Amino acid sequence: MKKEIESMVAQRKNDLMNLNMIDREQLENAPQDLMSSFLLETGSDGEQLTEEEIAKYLCGIMLAGFYAIINTLCATVIVLSQLPEVYDAVLKEQMEIAESKDGGELLNWGGTEAMTDFVYEGYLIPKGMKIHWNVYATHQNPEYFPDPHKFDPSRFEGHGPPPYSYVPFGGGPRMCPGKEHARYEILVFLHNLVTKFKWEMVFPDEKMVVDPVPFPSKGLPLHVFPRI
Repeated sequence: MKKEIESMVAQRKNDLMNLNMIDREQLENAPQDLMSSFLLETGSDGEQLTEEEIAKYLCGIMLAGFYAIINTLCATVIVLSQLPEVYDAVLKEQMEIAESKDGGELLNWGGTEAMTDFVYEGYLIPKGMKIHWNVYATHQNPEYFPDPHKFDPSRFEGHGPPPYSYVPFGGGPRMCPGKEHARYEILVFLHNLVTKFKWEMVFPDEKMVVDPVPFPSKGLPLHVFPRI
């Protein structure tokens, strides 16, 4: 995979160089993805990252996002298997979403929109802009999360936890760049899982263990049945 990404980086670098020679103003105004940002940035020493270094960073981001999503989905499948009342609530919610869609219509993420123009920390937020807010994580603090060791998704309903008490993707300038990608994958997977299948855990008492990241202690084998 690293070699393929290096090839993509080299191609993008060539494209940016050609654009720079043809129209520098267009280059400056062009939207920048993460790969392009790496190629255009210069460090404090005046040096730019090599193609190999950029490929290494991009591989790290992709692998980190892959394992985080898989582990999150495994943990979710376990608790949905063990808590039928939560499973029923999730199924009801996802079936309502499925029934609201036309045949072949894709799932989408609505997000929150600014109701009017406003300035925050010196930045103008125009009316209609999509806004995604983040909070500070402290899931084990009963002051913010009563009975914090209990799996209870209803704690996020209504007003939910206090502001700045939950940030699984970090926050600020070092917030995980794969945050929205991970949320999309998890939500789409769960929607299709609960609306199309039922399942039973081979080991009903299987737990998630940490070493050094969470994962199912026995690999989470399942008996999966189509939903009729």
